[in-house]
Amino acid sequence: MNRLVKGIIVISFISNLVSGCVIGERKSNNVTIFEWDATESAPKLFPMEIIKGNFIYKGEAELGLYIPSGGTLVDGWGNPVSSHVTGEKYKPLPDRLNITFYSFAEKQFYQGKFKLPYEKIVALFKEGVAMNSEYPVYSSIMAGIAPGGAVSVWVLGSGDYTEVFFGQAEKIDLDSGAAFGLPFESEEQEKWYIEKQLENVLEPEELASLKKNGVPFGLWERYRHHYTWQPILTSDFELTYVDFEFLNGERN
Repeated sequence: MNRLVKGIIVISFISNLVSGCVIGERKSNNVTIFEWDATESAPKLFPMEIIKGNFIYKGEAELGLYIPSGGTLVDGWGNPVSSHVTGEKYKPLPDRLNITFYSFAEKQFYQGKFKLPYEKIVALFKEGVAMNSEYPVYSSIMAGIAPGGAVSVWVLGSGDYTEVFFGQAEKIDLDSGAAFGLPFESEEQEKWYIEKQLENVLEPEELASLKKNGVPFGLWERYRHHYTWQPILTSDFELTYVDFEFLNGERN
């Protein structure tokens, strides 16, 4: 291979890098696409289950990335549960969320269709790529569900969790057997299943507290209130790095 051919190959390679083939962010049909996946979250003491959920891509009617469903969620508000590797590696970011879920503590189904702050989500992903193109700061979008129909959405990655949406789903009536994929033969069988799920995921004292005190409706929205505060170092050690985990599920 002569020097001229080598030079053309090198220039072409550099040109591709500059033109947008940055790790973590690319262009497709004039839409910025990123490498990301979907995950889910729910409060620790109030078991929930996603029946069906999708992050709908910008510009699409229904096409999007599904949110992992099934299984009783009790991992804690803002803590991701599942990690499914599916679909194309690079995908458009969503501008809508459709989700149906169940609150075991209330024995109630909820459903919501929400418009997401697309520009904010894009800005965060772009910022994350700019900070570290090899390992972008943000690599997942998480849907959180809580009693009372509370719904949150975070973008998250290596230590940074940022809330981008909070909304309210509506109560709906669904056939429990069809929703859970279990052909209950009687109302008693359905009640037994729900009680058994609570017993399986909660400690005896946690279940007793739930039955005695009920659900603190509105708690997850109150978690989002802002206050003026700052950490103070009271030792002689030099502080070089601090991780914060906030009640609303954010981290930095």
